[in-house]
Amino acid sequence: MYKYVLGFMALYLYFYSINLYRWFKKNKNFTYIIRKFKIFMDDVSKLEPIEAYNYEGGRKREKEISDSIVENFLHEIPLINSLLGYNWDSFSFNNSPRKNIDIFNRINDRLIKEYNEFKFRKYRFLNPIEPLQEIFLLPSKILSWFGLTFSDVNSRVISAVTIILGIVSKFYGKDIIDWVLSLFR
Repeated sequence: MYKYVLGFMALYLYFYSINLYRWFKKNKNFTYIIRKFKIFMDDVSKLEPIEAYNYEGGRKREKEISDSIVENFLHEIPLINSLLGYNWDSFSFNNSPRKNIDIFNRINDRLIKEYNEFKFRKYRFLNPIEPLQEIFLLPSKILSWFGLTFSDVNSRVISAVTIILGIVSKFYGKDIIDWVLSLFR
């Protein structure tokens, strides 16, 4: 009996530590990329203003800023997409300078919004019930490794049935086998 309790406690601690690790990693990634955006915007705001604003000077400044955005943030797009959960337009030298600047501003706004929501939901990662849900849904997760994906309700039903069948077979497995064999005699 103690080995089951110890096994359950080990699984619980494992999943709890995994949740904490995910939270700290995501928090570190958010702070890194937001800090990088902020430093870049501070550097751009420190650029010398164009003395006599004209169309050509404005376009040249936009081109410089756009090229700098592409050089500094193009390789960060996979991290940005993982933090936002979906793919955004990417920076490119083929885009117009105005489009790259607009994409930069949209991504910056979205990152800050997602980070604020992430900080608001931080207690979800520390919730002691989360590891219990992970343990309970373990049978359906194992089936998903083999390519069988289920909706939330179906995965809960499959996990419940699997756990109940496991418990029944643990305590009554020999009796069930004897009964089935007696049917064929």
